Amino acid sequence: MTLLLVFRYMFSRSKHHRSCVIRIMAGLAISTMIMLSIISLMDYMQSRGTEPLREIKSFPLVVSVSDAQDVDILCEEYSGIAEVFPYKEEKGLMSDASGTRGVVIRYIDDSYDGALMTNTGTVPQNGIYLPFRSYARGFSDSVSITSLVQGRAVRMIPRTRTYAVEGLYQTTLSDFDSQYVFLPLCMSDESLEWKVAFKNVMTDEDELASHLEAGGWDVAMWYESESIYCSALMLEKTVMSVLLSSLYVIVLVQSVQNASMLASGKRREVTALHFTGFSKGKLTLIFSLTGFFIALLSLIAGLVLTELFLKAFPYITGLYGRYSIDWTYFSVISVAMLVLSSAIYGLAFLRKLGEDTAVEVLNAV
Repeated sequence: MTLLLVFRYMFSRSKHHRSCVIRIMAGLAISTMIMLSIISLMDYMQSRGTEPLREIKSFPLVVSVSDAQDVDILCEEYSGIAEVFPYKEEKGLMSDASGTRGVVIRYIDDSYDGALMTNTGTVPQNGIYLPFRSYARGFSDSVSITSLVQGRAVRMIPRTRTYAVEGLYQTTLSDFDSQYVFLPLCMSDESLEWKVAFKNVMTDEDELASHLEAGGWDVAMWYESESIYCSALMLEKTVMSVLLSSLYVIVLVQSVQNASMLASGKRREVTALHFTGFSKGKLTLIFSLTGFFIALLSLIAGLVLTELFLKAFPYITGLYGRYSIDWTYFSVISVAMLVLSSAIYGLAFLRKLGEDTAVEVLNAV
């Protein structure tokens, strides 16, 4: 009986209520489609931006160790579930034909897999690898690298070495190319910390990180190494979500007006139901469920429209990719809209009930 009344009130013809409900449902469905579609496209574009970081610069997991024996242990133990390779890194100053600038020196060996495209087809063996763009600035046969090393009398002292340019490299990450140079791992200073990278992990990366940390290893996930960049992406998504939520505000304002119209139009029927045994709590529940089902049907329609749009988007724009709905985001939207819509219709009934009670009291006086 309760659900029959709910669906009857949803599409009641009193005071153009039905047409208003249809407009609210259409507005809510379209708003949901717009929000989910834009967030899905943003997630895809952001994932395309973060993938080069994981492949080239920061790697999914990196374990820091101080002993070469620990490197061998990690490579041997985890080579079956991931691609594991060591490297070292330090900052320094590089002087070449174009001048002096700050660089990051990465020491690597043949096991390194950082998506390097080199003119020799191999990693550095006896000299330094510079980015291709260095050739455009002014290519020289050798460069000087100044870095800080552990001294005897003082803790750190500058050391300058000259390296022959063995080759050139390029990656798909232009910012990386402008900052990094590569040297053979055997030329690194013994005091530098070892880093062991994990790529193409066959299990869940977070679970592997937890397992390594439980074993006492110092683990850094890629998003921890790129925390500033990831925070900027999160801020961008949050700001976009707040801006798009204004679409729902417009629909909710219309819902408030429609709920008041429904409560006024059903005043006599509600009075009759009350005399037949319906309590005020049950009548409030009926109006709340009316708002709940209006929002529920609208969200389902919006979800279907989003799926259709995301499937059609590659054919419309030619931008092919794996576009998927952010289900966590959709769940948050759904809960918020269902609660708000239910509250709006329930409170509208209680407000009208309070007005009628006040009128009855004044008439009795």
